[in-house]
Amino acid sequence: MRINHLLVSVLVVGGCATGGTHTETTGTTSATSPRSGGDVITSDELAKVAHNDLYAAISQLRPTFLVTRGASSLGGGAAEVVHVYVDGVPRGDLQTLRQINAVDVKEVRHLSATEATQRFGTGNTMGAILVTRK
Repeated sequence: MRINHLLVSVLVVGGCATGGTHTETTGTTSATSPRSGGDVITSDELAKVAHNDLYAAISQLRPTFLVTRGASSLGGGAAEVVHVYVDGVPRGDLQTLRQINAVDVKEVRHLSATEATQRFGTGNTMGAILVTRK
């Protein structure tokens, strides 16, 4: 009898936890579709700032993209950096952004450390910034 109550409890809790595949929609965009927002800067946003270089524009629009940590004890004392990829090609660290004119950029996307590692492999412990030029 006790096992039956336990089994019923597990089934009820499990059924509540899964909750189906409800997708909330707002207007024409569903909550599960990709959307621009906190992790993406569009060319329209870049056009509204009065900065020539991409680093300055990002620092105004999304300063969290540029946050890094100092030296780590696990990495042999090397500073951890955010890697920059331009049109899918590795270009260096955040200083690379100072060499790119903001008006030439279609999109800037920030990847978390997990996303960057999945896409580009190890060595992206601070994430990555993907720049897509026009």
